[in-house]
Amino acid sequence: TCTAEEVKSFKVEFLKECDTWVKLEHPNIVKFKGLVMNEAGQPTGLAMELVLPGSLQRLLHSGRRGLQLGYRNRA
Repeated sequence: TCTAEEVKSFKVEFLKECDTWVKLEHPNIVKFKGLVMNEAGQPTGLAMELVLPGSLQRLLHSGRRGLQLGYRNRA
């Protein structure tokens, strides 16, 4: 369980990370568009660009030949 001060600190760090992420531009990084906030001003989701042809999970489990993942043997 986190204290109120720890939660506040985590939120500040999370918002800093989002601020950095929104500035990143690289062809291998999904573009971060912003945060979805609830009525209390708490982040509840991430808004990101749509990357075709679909989800990463589907791509990884598709068995597509020629797909090279550098971390595959480490998992």
